[in-house]
Amino acid sequence: MRIIAADDEALMLDMLTDRIRQACPQGEIHPFSSARRLLAWLEETGEGFDVAFLDIEMPGMSGLDAARAVLAQRPSCRVIFVTAYSLFQYAHEAVHLGACDYLLKPVDPDETEAAIRRAIRQIEAGRRLAELAAEAPEPETAPE
Repeated sequence: MRIIAADDEALMLDMLTDRIRQACPQGEIHPFSSARRLLAWLEETGEGFDVAFLDIEMPGMSGLDAARAVLAQRPSCRVIFVTAYSLFQYAHEAVHLGACDYLLKPVDPDETEAAIRRAIRQIEAGRRLAELAAEAPEPETAPE
């Protein structure tokens, strides 16, 4: 799994990165101190990724705006929002963006692990469906 994380609070980003590593030791994690840095890296490298942990309230660009850009580039990405705000409008927007999860700070290690496992299950299920679809024979068409 390739995982990206963006949070403008250095301590929170370190803690989140550590929790992601504990929950997904086989994962490749790329932390960013802002949404703008994350998007610049994605544009520069064209790197693929599977899961994005995004803080909602970041200066310059919100995690919600970053999620829109990330999903436009990689629709199969599973987005997990992390925020200190339990505002309905944020949760509502997260749902409309198709968020996999919505975690409140301070992030609980068990909730982080559960969110990653849920995202991984969704990704693996999507990959299995794509494989099955690729292997399925083409439907026969009736002669005209």
